[in-house]
Amino acid sequence: SIKTQKASNGRSSRSIGSLLSSSLHSTDHNAPQFHLPADIKHGKALACLRIITAIKNKDIITAKPVIFDGMISMIKLFMVDNDVMVRQAACLAMGAILGKSVDTTVILKEVRRTILKCMNMSEDEDVHLALARGLMIATNMKPQIFVCKAGTPILEGALKLSVSSPMYVQKMFHAFLFLALGIGEKETAHAGLSEYMSLAEGENGLIMMNLVTKTLARIKSVNDVLWS
Repeated sequence: SIKTQKASNGRSSRSIGSLLSSSLHSTDHNAPQFHLPADIKHGKALACLRIITAIKNKDIITAKPVIFDGMISMIKLFMVDNDVMVRQAACLAMGAILGKSVDTTVILKEVRRTILKCMNMSEDEDVHLALARGLMIATNMKPQIFVCKAGTPILEGALKLSVSSPMYVQKMFHAFLFLALGIGEKETAHAGLSEYMSLAEGENGLIMMNLVTKTLARIKSVNDVLWS
């Protein structure tokens, strides 16, 4: 019945809200949580990933904005943690957060600087791989999420890694850009690239078109890239 469904949704909201709360304490940089052992922070990031991906009803996120904002703050800190495994897990969690976000533009503006730090060429390659996976999680949840003004810097960071990294990192970002621009979808194959080119800085539009023409357009499935 409708009453039963509403009661069930209410219990689900409280249950997930409790899980989110239990995965957070204070998110202040100087809080004791920030100085927890790396394995605890790693576990918290993975817990956030599992909880967020399990959410089916976005009303739960809307109903718990303080908790969701706290999670974003925590994951941003973990993405620049000293421990590589913590940064990897946080990159995955950030993808899920973006994919389930309600106000995408606001969230992208808030987190993109942290994402771009993880795209530095000096960053560990395992973090680059985890970030690409996280961005693909976001794109699978919310197609075209990065094809906008707020997401353009992230696409440009991915473009740089897709042409200037070790081959296995390049392939992972090829897969991400293939999904992000909707290259494999007939209805969006040209629209995504065209929109990006209208927003791109400098020569990045031409570089992206070249990548699409020579590499991305030849991809039949992301699995072909990931397992080749």
